[in-house]
Amino acid sequence: MATMTLLRLLAALAAAGVIIAGASFTLAALRPDPDALQFEATDISDVSWGRDFQLTGHDGRERKLADFRGKIIALYFGYTRCPDVCPTTMAALGQAITLLGEDGARVQGLFVTVDPRHDSPEVLARYVRS
Repeated sequence: MATMTLLRLLAALAAAGVIIAGASFTLAALRPDPDALQFEATDISDVSWGRDFQLTGHDGRERKLADFRGKIIALYFGYTRCPDVCPTTMAALGQAITLLGEDGARVQGLFVTVDPRHDSPEVLARYVRS
C-alpha cells in the first residue's frame, strides 16, 4: 500500500512538472518579440501640406490657421446630427478648457463638419453655441 501511495505521488509530481514545463514553454512562446514592438513613424516635419488651411466659419468669415497664431488648436471633425460621440467629445473639450482656468483662453476649438449638405452655417452657429 505504501508503494501505491509513493507511485501516485511520483505520478502527480511528474504530471505537475509536465504542466509547469508546458506552461513555461507556452508563456515564452507568447512573449512578444522586442523588435516587433519598435515604433515606426513617418517624418512629416519637412512636408509642405498641413502648414496652413482656410476654413469658412459659421459666420461666413474665411479663417486661416495663421489667424489663430499663439493659440492651441483643438480641431474636431464631426457633424451636428451625430447622436453621441460628437456632443460628448465637444462637452469634454469644453470641460478641459474650463479646467485649464486662465490658460483655457489659449485653446481654440474648431469644429469642422463632415456633412456640409446638412450642416449649414445657421445650423453650425446653433450647434457651437449650445
